[in-house]
Amino acid sequence: MNFNRISTGAGAGEDRDAQARLQEWLVAQCSQIPDARAGLVLDTRSGSPVPAALWPSAAAVAILLELAERAGHAAKGLVTAFPAAVEDGPNYGIAWPVRQDGVVQAVAALAVRLPDETALQAAMRHLQWGAAGLELILGREASAEERARVRTLESSIDLFSTVLAESRFEGAAMAFVTGLATQLDADRASLGLLEKGECKVRHMSHSSQFGERMNLVRLIEAAMDEAVDQRLPILLPAPDAQEGPVRLAHDALVAEEPGAVMTLPLYTAGEPVGALTVERPPGRSFSDLERRIVESQAALAIAVLEEKRQNDRPLPVKAWAELSRWAGTVLKPGRIEYRIGLVLAVLLAAVLAFARGTDDLSADATLSPRQLRTLAAPFDGYVKTAPVRAGDHVLKGQVLATLDDSDLELERAKWLSQLSRFDGLYQDAAATEDRVQTNVNSAARDEAQAQLDLTNALIARSVLHAPFGGLVVSGDLSQRLGGSVAKGEVLFTVAPAGNYRVDLDVKESRIAALKVGQKGVLHLSALPTQDYAFTVSKITPKTVVENGATYFVIEALLDPGQPLARLQPGMEGVGKIDVGRGWLVGIWTRDLVEWLRLKLWGLFG
Repeated sequence: MNFNRISTGAGAGEDRDAQARLQEWLVAQCSQIPDARAGLVLDTRSGSPVPAALWPSAAAVAILLELAERAGHAAKGLVTAFPAAVEDGPNYGIAWPVRQDGVVQAVAALAVRLPDETALQAAMRHLQWGAAGLELILGREASAEERARVRTLESSIDLFSTVLAESRFEGAAMAFVTGLATQLDADRASLGLLEKGECKVRHMSHSSQFGERMNLVRLIEAAMDEAVDQRLPILLPAPDAQEGPVRLAHDALVAEEPGAVMTLPLYTAGEPVGALTVERPPGRSFSDLERRIVESQAALAIAVLEEKRQNDRPLPVKAWAELSRWAGTVLKPGRIEYRIGLVLAVLLAAVLAFARGTDDLSADATLSPRQLRTLAAPFDGYVKTAPVRAGDHVLKGQVLATLDDSDLELERAKWLSQLSRFDGLYQDAAATEDRVQTNVNSAARDEAQAQLDLTNALIARSVLHAPFGGLVVSGDLSQRLGGSVAKGEVLFTVAPAGNYRVDLDVKESRIAALKVGQKGVLHLSALPTQDYAFTVSKITPKTVVENGATYFVIEALLDPGQPLARLQPGMEGVGKIDVGRGWLVGIWTRDLVEWLRLKLWGLFG
């Protein structure tokens, strides 16, 4: 990976060049207006207006500074009249703001001596036209600053991506110090980490083995401790002459290895974790800009490096470190709430470990009638009346529906006529003692009688009666009046009132815990405030498969003496069966233990 070197010497030079260009522009502008007496360029980019160029001297500031500030705030050109306090002095002040992207970047102001308003307007136009040159100078300066920021950002991204690309801490740390040394054109970059309150050099750029220079390593570690103890960056030689942090260890390092040194403490979560020391040959000191850039790069890199270092530790070391950290937090002075919480947690764990409780088996439950009676159509016919439909409560013998029997009445009249006819023929044959005709007519009479009895039975069955008092579970012929029904078609299903059973779907892994006679409680979704006690009556071999799991259907009967009037077949809820008592820990972890047992049996059984 190639890293762009940070260019720092050009920063001050570019500032001086920009000021020189602004001064040249102001001198040229004032020379082109013969009546100009003074000039000022006010730089407003930093938020605090600062004079960037003056002509002919600093005396111009007093009369033009206020005008320039007002023009900057108003973001428009201004003209003001000066009192004629000095003979031949300026009698007008003119100002014009220079804007970029709608923001005022600078203001040019001139003090002029003009005879009339016509000359004043000409001077104002000249200043407005000349402001284009000032805008060009500011634009070039902004472009140079932007290019410098882009170069710095590119180098930082390259360095950070190189650190991220390494999977282990050792490789990432070596890539970081080597890349940083290359970027800063430094002789050496060293990374130290805090161990038992002291910095220890872990990596040194361009060198994986540095044990043979133990004296130098000790001096670097002392410099790192000096910066970490003061929690301040230390540069030697210092970029300014002001009093700064203590630099005794850095002086000793420079005495051993002459040159420039910069040491930065490294932090994660606000706590120091190490330090970074960079060294250069004599005559190439570190600037404050370089310090700020390296601080930002190190702040990004150290978080990644620290995470990789923590992940590279063996598992027992990680566990011990977490336990030590937790214990240190609990035992820290002034943390009485943590100690109270620890005691309560221990007591709770002891209670849970030795406490016993009721083992309830939960299962989805459905309320079903114990008996169902189906009423089917006795013959092919048509619906005549249907006074009852599903959901109605009926009494024993109550009419549920009637079928049209007009065809049967005709059939009945037909067979009555046939019966009368064959009976007369039989009487005549018997009177003449014609045995053959007597037998034939007797058989025909019996057939007519049988057909008549069948027709009467069908007529009687055309009226459907409730076999017992209860609830109509299914069947609604009210929308089929006059419609046809086929023989054997189910028209109604009736269940006796208050005679229900509970069907529970029990997971196959818990079926061994169930026995006939166990008690339970039913909670219905439709009646959440009412509990219904039941007793397991039958463990059936019937199974159902839902969502990939197998369930056995268990039947239970509701205990007598409970209010059953609001119950309806098909209601659903949850049933809880008391299967005994056990340790709470075992009850709560049963599913997990069973799952692990099956997995282990599948792997090693």
